[in-house]
Amino acid sequence: MVENAVKAVRLNYVRKRNVKVILDLLYAKPYSCAELAELTKLSSAAVNKILKQLISLGIIKKVSIFLKKKSVGGQHIRYQIAGNAGALICVDFTHFRDVAVIYDLSGKELFRKKYTFNYPDSVIYEKDIRLIVDELKEEVNKLDIDVYCVSLCVPGQIDSETNSFIISGKFNYLKDDFTYRIFSETFNCKVIIKNNVQMMAIGEYNYGNLMSKYNTSIYIYAGYGLAACSLYKGEIISGWRGYSGEIGGNRFNVISPLSLKCSLMRILERLQDHLERKDVSCLIESFQTNEYVHNEVIETAKILASEIVNMTNLIGADVVVISGESLQFGDDYINTIRDYLHKYCIPEMKVFPAKLKDSAIKGGLELGRIYVFEQILDLKANYLYNA
Repeated sequence: MVENAVKAVRLNYVRKRNVKVILDLLYAKPYSCAELAELTKLSSAAVNKILKQLISLGIIKKVSIFLKKKSVGGQHIRYQIAGNAGALICVDFTHFRDVAVIYDLSGKELFRKKYTFNYPDSVIYEKDIRLIVDELKEEVNKLDIDVYCVSLCVPGQIDSETNSFIISGKFNYLKDDFTYRIFSETFNCKVIIKNNVQMMAIGEYNYGNLMSKYNTSIYIYAGYGLAACSLYKGEIISGWRGYSGEIGGNRFNVISPLSLKCSLMRILERLQDHLERKDVSCLIESFQTNEYVHNEVIETAKILASEIVNMTNLIGADVVVISGESLQFGDDYINTIRDYLHKYCIPEMKVFPAKLKDSAIKGGLELGRIYVFEQILDLKANYLYNA
């Protein structure tokens, strides 16, 4: 009896894995049964059985693709993920950007809205979170689609066991796990809540300049604040209970010396007597026209670069990706960091500016997609049972 139970568990695990592998391929583009069998090294019969089940559950659909080569038969049946198979919600709460997006399981964007809450220091309140949740719920009802996962990108550190904030200036006015709980209760689905730089790194790895090429990478966010994280083969090195990403503050929300020197807001404060206006756009403009401002900003780039050198030498990183509002300083800024790393890093180092503007949203999409594709058979069965 025990042996049969163990065998059933193993077969279920293998089946889920095979389903995910097939859906991962179909997420990229449509494939035929024969092509999927060749790519997955499964038998055509095994692939066909999975495809039939996925069709019966409304997860994928057949499409006819016309092929020019007559030798392959003209019309050929392929399979793709169905647009109405389900939905993922991604919300980015990074600093002054509060953006909510709904995707279908094929990665198509169904809805996007940017929210502007005009509070000093980019804080957010319970009523603001409720507004976003209510509008998303209304939109989901209009779309008449099941939500299988919500991904939340948040500044600060989250306890991965309790889903409560450890430190976060933006969420200081929210209690415990309120943000996680309201999304979980409203949409009755899996909620993934992670530090924003972690989400950005995952987005850049899967959709941007990293593009899954590198073994060990470091992602730096240099903007209004500072943050960093590292990935090994696409997986975030998150540490005990998910802590990683913070280099600009600490447990007591005290700003670090690095942040005092290199964050945009601190640079702006130091140089305000040399600016016509005390705002970031004026700082960016003055960098191009004012020699003193230019030299001071370049010095901050060297300070940041020296910290990155320590990070890369510690873990032997292959590549560094730099994102954030500091990239608005242009080539002089990024090249200063690149030259410093080339000179002082032990391994040969590649340095790229981030490619994606919405890397956090893309990171949330990727984490949600992975979860849903791994659990899709159980998720569909539960929704159909409860419908």
